[in-house]
Amino acid sequence: MKNLIKHKQVDKIYATGFICLLLRLLFTASNLIETVTIIDSGLLFIFIVAMIWILVNQRMTKGKAVIVVIIGMICVYSYYKVHYYYLITTFLCMAASKNINLKYTLKWSCKIKIVYLSIHVFLYIIISIIQPNLIQYVYRDGVRRHYFFVSHANTFSMYLMWTIFEYLYLKYDVITRKQILYIWFIDMCLNYFSDSSTNMIIVTIVLSLVALKKRYPKTEIKWVHFAVKYGYFFCSIFFCGITICYQYFNGILKVIYNFLDDLLTGRLIYGAYVYSNYGITLFGKILNFPEKIFWNGYWFDFVGCDNTYIWCMLCYGSIYLVILSILFFLVEKKLSDIELIITLAYILYSITENYVINAVFCFPIILLGHYMLQTKVKTRVKTENFILKKQVNKKSLYSNICIILNVWR
Repeated sequence: MKNLIKHKQVDKIYATGFICLLLRLLFTASNLIETVTIIDSGLLFIFIVAMIWILVNQRMTKGKAVIVVIIGMICVYSYYKVHYYYLITTFLCMAASKNINLKYTLKWSCKIKIVYLSIHVFLYIIISIIQPNLIQYVYRDGVRRHYFFVSHANTFSMYLMWTIFEYLYLKYDVITRKQILYIWFIDMCLNYFSDSSTNMIIVTIVLSLVALKKRYPKTEIKWVHFAVKYGYFFCSIFFCGITICYQYFNGILKVIYNFLDDLLTGRLIYGAYVYSNYGITLFGKILNFPEKIFWNGYWFDFVGCDNTYIWCMLCYGSIYLVILSILFFLVEKKLSDIELIITLAYILYSITENYVINAVFCFPIILLGHYMLQTKVKTRVKTENFILKKQVNKKSLYSNICIILNVWR
């Protein structure tokens, strides 16, 4: 009973810290909400205190403790080099996740984001009808994109997609195929206005796999296991490789590269430019660009590579590609069906967005830390259950022998 109470307390502390950071990020992205620095700092402070308290009181083997400390030091050093604090917050979310019930935290996260998105969409529709002149649109290749008062159309789509995935994760056991269809319809309607092809493709893939598992629950999707186990590593090698080799491409290889670059709306050529001028980094470095850039026949008004694999190699630090590839390889067997499906979405989403490095929005990365730290505990629990069952069986055998002897008498 004491352990149960303790776990509930840890869940509440973890959820409190998680939600504080989530609110800080949601407020920052909103064009409707203005916050003062003291509130932002206070929410971040509560998050850090909550996670560190859990870490200090968390038991783990010496080997894993050393690994956690080393990775933590790498994240702190990268923050010092890049000033990108999501590396530290993501590390804290992962390292403090050993004994937490992630569904408890995601239940609150999902509710908050549903309310947040609903308010923004509703007010956006009302204002666009009453005062259309107040609406500022985002444009891509001449196409108008609606951002629903959430900083950018891609940001809105990211919030929407991961809210859907949180809901699927929480309701997977009871969700019906009809509800899956409703979710897909809502997502397609909103993305018709935000024009996020990444969202539409990945959400369609995930909902199709969930519907398939609901229709044929005993079907094992082996390719999903393979993709989750090796996908992050292969994507890291592929995208980093074509970025490094870009200057050597010609003929058919150049045509294929340009096709992929068009498909990914210029993400690859940004990476090639940065690599050509700034090279690779292991632990991260700040990149400063001029306002206007002309390079290899391309004009850049800004440089922003949303491909996580390429941007880690060039900015955040190549070391994170190595760490995450190892974690995906080791943890894949421990993931449930819905966890596998959503983790696959995480790997695919990393191709077109670098938001995924932020665990507060994209939760599958927390599962890596949770299951990696839980390995020994799970083994011990299984052993204890086996011993307990053995003792019960012995008692049952002894009781049956006594009954037979009494009947014989």
